[in-house]
Amino acid sequence: MKDLIIDETPNTPKVYFSQSDGILEIMGKSIPEKPDDFYNPLMDWIKQYFENPAEFTLIKINFEYINSSSTKHVLLLIRSIKQYNERGIECRVDWYYEEDDVPMLNMGRHFMNSTGVPFVFKVIS
Repeated sequence: MKDLIIDETPNTPKVYFSQSDGILEIMGKSIPEKPDDFYNPLMDWIKQYFENPAEFTLIKINFEYINSSSTKHVLLLIRSIKQYNERGIECRVDWYYEEDDVPMLNMGRHFMNSTGVPFVFKVIS
């Protein structure tokens, strides 16, 4: 399985999904005009990845800004990971936010509470 690497654009985040490392990283702005076109390939990759995952999967999410349509897709992505976590595949989300970005922190808390996936909140400076 090939890693999924997508360069950041002004409207879409950088994506680095590594099958061998078990690291799935999304970072930057997420304001794509067609969020389905951006996020569906990520979901497809994740589904394939979990057919033979690493021992531990770390999902690193670090949004500078995310719009409401992208929020829906990220929540679906985290919910999809929950099913694998429930099957005994160890997964965790590291949610990065700037110290004064309370809305981003609250979004991460909402995702954690609504999915049940383990989260670690990390302040970036």
